[in-house]
Amino acid sequence: MEQNFEHSLIKRAYIDKKDELETTWKKCFANTKNMVMDENAFKSEQDINQILVKVASEPEANQNTMLGLLYGILIDAKNSNEYFKWMNWIVSDKFAWCLAELKRLIIEKYSKMTLTAKRQLMWLTYEFVHSGVADVNEIVLAEMRCIVCGSTLDQNIWLIDQIVSLMLSKKEWLFSTPSLIPIAVYRFLALIPDHLDSTYDELRQKEVELCIILIRERFNDVRVIGRDLIRLLQDVEKIPEFSELWRDLLNNPQSISPELNDTWDLLKIRSSRLFLKSCLTPEMETWLLFIMRNVDVGNEIKYEEWFRHRYLNGGENSLTDNLVPHLIRYIVCVFHPTNQMLCSNLVPRWWLIGWLLRCIKKPHVRANARLALFFDWLFFDPATDSRLIMNIEPGMLLMMRSLSKYYQLTAGLAEFLLLQIKHYDKTDKKGRISKGIYNSLKICVSKGVVPSLAPLIHCPKYSPEFIVMLSDSPFILVDRETNRSSKPLVPPQIETTKPPNKVEPVEEIKNAPKRSYDNISKPNNQPPPKRRKADKSGKNNFLDKWRNDMMSKEDGKKYSAQDNSGLGIFGSLTTQFQMSTKIYFDQGESKVITTKKSILRLEDILVVLINNKGDANVKSTLKELALFILECLFQELNDISVSPNQMIYSCIFQKYLIEKEDVLLNLIKEISKLDKLFGFRFLHYILLGSGVYKSSDRNNGAIVPISNGVQTDFENLQIALVPYVEYLAS
Repeated sequence: MEQNFEHSLIKRAYIDKKDELETTWKKCFANTKNMVMDENAFKSEQDINQILVKVASEPEANQNTMLGLLYGILIDAKNSNEYFKWMNWIVSDKFAWCLAELKRLIIEKYSKMTLTAKRQLMWLTYEFVHSGVADVNEIVLAEMRCIVCGSTLDQNIWLIDQIVSLMLSKKEWLFSTPSLIPIAVYRFLALIPDHLDSTYDELRQKEVELCIILIRERFNDVRVIGRDLIRLLQDVEKIPEFSELWRDLLNNPQSISPELNDTWDLLKIRSSRLFLKSCLTPEMETWLLFIMRNVDVGNEIKYEEWFRHRYLNGGENSLTDNLVPHLIRYIVCVFHPTNQMLCSNLVPRWWLIGWLLRCIKKPHVRANARLALFFDWLFFDPATDSRLIMNIEPGMLLMMRSLSKYYQLTAGLAEFLLLQIKHYDKTDKKGRISKGIYNSLKICVSKGVVPSLAPLIHCPKYSPEFIVMLSDSPFILVDRETNRSSKPLVPPQIETTKPPNKVEPVEEIKNAPKRSYDNISKPNNQPPPKRRKADKSGKNNFLDKWRNDMMSKEDGKKYSAQDNSGLGIFGSLTTQFQMSTKIYFDQGESKVITTKKSILRLEDILVVLINNKGDANVKSTLKELALFILECLFQELNDISVSPNQMIYSCIFQKYLIEKEDVLLNLIKEISKLDKLFGFRFLHYILLGSGVYKSSDRNNGAIVPISNGVQTDFENLQIALVPYVEYLAS
């Protein structure tokens, strides 16, 4: 609950301690008020003038009096005109000290200020501009930084409207402050996409009018923005006023400025950090810097969740996505970590950018965010930009480090980067965009950001279309120059018909006939297969070891008794579920298991178990399921004869490892909740199994056939195990 004091500067809850800044200012206001008032009324104007002039002769007293009057203006709208008049009587430094204190208040406390204080602050800004106070543009800049991009809250819309109205009504003042013009253009170009809805027509028209006036009439001041001016104009080019400006910029640039030859004159200018950080509020910047400077990998989730909840927590129709490109641009260009930070375990920039990209819900904003990440790549020139490798590094590392778990992200980023060559083809007749991408990739390899581009180029999971796109790209050129042993990238031969007698695992599962539980152990009415005894070399020792480790003595007896039936772990699991059907399915028919003749699948079993994890039988059933999975994993390793049904389920397990990691991770987590040691051992042996599963005949990651026509993609199996390793480490 917040305090609702009528005369207060800072909002605070009852449990919050008093703000030190407000306490100081309030004390100064109380002393000033005692000097100029008799009981409940002000003294005469002549008496007040004499008192204030006398006090102003002492520097410290003068500053305290100015603070008191400033505080009075912000909390007491009724008497604000009187307070401002008295400030003009005693000011001795053209309000320099007063403006510095006011700027500090805005940067540190604006988000906590009361609504009355915010309105009075804008009123005071108008008065300063009207009075011709020097350096009042610093106050306007500070107020512009308090605008939240992607927010349509009433207070945010009000602040935008107040600032844009001030600039339109005071053009002479605006034109007399060249340092304010480019930041105003950059800031409002970034805000216009938030106000495309008809609700904000009036506000959007003001923003468009201001930007067009400043670009056309004061282009020499605006051009210092550099390449990010083009990036922002691309977002608003469909608005009629900007469409005309965009055509002039492309086809007749000298109509905008005689000194402008083409858009490349702007694109080759690197944008200053001052513009890029203007789209972040001081609070946003503080939190981003805190995460990157103080938080280790593994501890960042709670900070990311706080930031997302605070600034990116919107629904499908929310505009909070529009903030992400500006955050990425800040991380890439403004914050450059030191060598000590790069060698530490702190959250790296590419990690944070990857998380921000996953927060985006709208495709067009995702494209803008990727452009913000790679924009400096397109124009990189090692002759002039060699020190700016830190602007290139996050994009390169994000692509390389995402290969193992998020190869789709890597492919998407690389494809987007290559598409920019075609996108800028009309304006880039000399191939400078392609050259910029080539230079960026080459400096990343030569400076050791990545040792080689080979893993990125030769990932076996890429689609055939993307491989064709890569085959004639800067990626290949750089790889050939920097890696002499690199193999040429051969476009895949897409076969129109599948070879005979070759069935993919997914199709085999899909087309497998349904069997009854009674026939699972006796396919084709044949006697159940017998297990092969361990030979003298102890080939089955590995399987025996995990059985002994995984099972307690009591469980071992039950396991051995069920195993003697010839059904193995699968039969034990089936029996367990047949006995538990009445417990789990009292409703009769079920979508998961309708009759005893329906086929059990791992995912369905897991759904049933997790939905009924409060049941007493679930713990033992989960263990049975875990043992069955390990049985499937090691059956080929130990050369155990298996039935066709069990081979199919081995294929299902491999498919889940690669395609449905969340299913097995959920199983591991549920097992760990019931029996932490058992869950740890289960995961441990899955990882061991993946290492032993490597074959000397893998042929560089090619698909190697095993018995009964089942195929295993060993490369994908290794990559799929990454999340299990991460969970084990946590």
